[in-house]
Amino acid sequence: MDFVLFFLPPTPHFLPHKYATHQGIIYDKAEYVRLAREIASHNRLLETSTPLPEDTDTPKEENRALQQRAALGLLPGQIQEGVYLAFSANHLPALANRMRELNPGGPRRVIFENLVQILSLLPGPERNPYFRRFLRSNTHIQGIPSDIALYSSGGPSLSIKAPGDVFALISTMLEWCDPALSFDHKAAAAPHPRQSLRSRMGELIAPENKRYLVLFSKYNQAEIRRVHKLLTECERAVGPECFDNIREGLEKRHREDICPMPCGSEVSMQCSKCKLVAYCGRQCQMKHWNDGHKFRCFLAHNLK
Repeated sequence: MDFVLFFLPPTPHFLPHKYATHQGIIYDKAEYVRLAREIASHNRLLETSTPLPEDTDTPKEENRALQQRAALGLLPGQIQEGVYLAFSANHLPALANRMRELNPGGPRRVIFENLVQILSLLPGPERNPYFRRFLRSNTHIQGIPSDIALYSSGGPSLSIKAPGDVFALISTMLEWCDPALSFDHKAAAAPHPRQSLRSRMGELIAPENKRYLVLFSKYNQAEIRRVHKLLTECERAVGPECFDNIREGLEKRHREDICPMPCGSEVSMQCSKCKLVAYCGRQCQMKHWNDGHKFRCFLAHNLK
């Protein structure tokens, strides 16, 4: 399948404020949660959602609207970030369960594609503790990197965001997820999907395809090369050492057993709401809360 190219720059992300306005509407954390729930509802991720009949894909006339709603393109960046954080806190396990029910190359490809798009829109794990916890959980992420790699080896045709966002998502999963998810313990994606994707990326960056590659934005080209480099290094490595080393470095930079404040002390208490950030004591907790955590803190019952 050929790529459908849309030359949209990556959306900038900002710290969501307690109150933001757009076209006369006041957005606060409750509104972020509501909009996140709308995205989940439109993509039939809620327990109350009515699924499409078996082997029925999302109709074309409905699909464009779904992608536009998920992209939140008309909203300012700070509101987008707030909504995506709320989605990450509340709906990622349901999204993963839905993806595992689908065959990325089967007759319900559009449904799968829309879920990949949502994942590619989320703030990265460096600044999104809910997504970070999701990627670190073998229970939640099981099978997802393989399915997305297999899907992308056929050429994503997302009509809202550029293909580079999907490739960036794959790189993120390779770097953050446990290599033990695959039976050869080399990468989070299984051998066949990652070899298919590496072959596809190799075709795109081959010298004879230079004319085709330059049609992509520099951002897309960079992400294609990044995925290909990661997968090539993975195949050359013996065992899980390639991504184990990368994950070790990421874990050191984002340790959950060290207070996020400058003191860097060992933790003794959690945030009582999100339970994803821990502190050395009450003083650091209040400082971090007032410095911005209160704008990013959501209940995350399903991310254990």
